[in-house]
Amino acid sequence: WSSDVCSSDLIIKNKKKHFNFLKKIDESDLEFSVQKTLLMFCRGIKIKEIAEKRAIKESTVWKHLTNLIEHKQISVFQVLSNKKIKIIVNKIYNKKDRLKDIKKRLKSQNINYDEIACVLASKKVS
Repeated sequence: WSSDVCSSDLIIKNKKKHFNFLKKIDESDLEFSVQKTLLMFCRGIKIKEIAEKRAIKESTVWKHLTNLIEHKQISVFQVLSNKKIKIIVNKIYNKKDRLKDIKKRLKSQNINYDEIACVLASKKVS
């Protein structure tokens, strides 16, 4: 292979195939990132610390956990206390409830959107 194979002059003959290839690469990177979060979480590392060590936002770690709950990799009970889960579940009235609606019903309780998302993900599983 010559060193210019990756040059911008490269002509892509089948753009759709190339696009799908790039999309798969992005998806596998995401999956790997989620798995890294899972490994750290299972080692008992706190969410804030995972974010700091990986140089990602806490909200990204929460999204990974939500994804992992939805795909039965971890249980919502590993992420949240039974008490918080029960409080959130009691404010979910139907499958179409949005985070915003549930948060509003919770009023000023110390529960954030990420925690609600985790519980909703667990409901998709059951």
